[in-house]
Amino acid sequence: MSGTIIFWLVIVIVAALLIWLLGSIALRLIGILATAGGLLNLLMTAGTFTLNSAAASLLGGLVIGPLLWLAGHWLFALKHHHFKSPLAQRAVQQPFHGRLDPTRNWGIRTFNQ
Repeated sequence: MSGTIIFWLVIVIVAALLIWLLGSIALRLIGILATAGGLLNLLMTAGTFTLNSAAASLLGGLVIGPLLWLAGHWLFALKHHHFKSPLAQRAVQQPFHGRLDPTRNWGIRTFNQ
């Protein structure tokens, strides 16, 4: 019983390490590819418009893709304390007013002497 707990604990630790090290790059790349694939699918099925093809293109290409791209930039900003692109910085900081901004309060003293 304890062997399987240790096995799953090691799996979780390795997965967390891989997400921390490679997550921002992978999320940004997958987001760009999903957006491009969804838009290409929308263009290719424009003549044969069905509800299923339009929903798949809209969900995959125009909703999930940009969200993954933005999540990759958010993870990068969490690690490096600055955003990789001004568009991602504006997309995070403007609607949420700093609540989800990982670069908030960096370089500002938060304690008294």
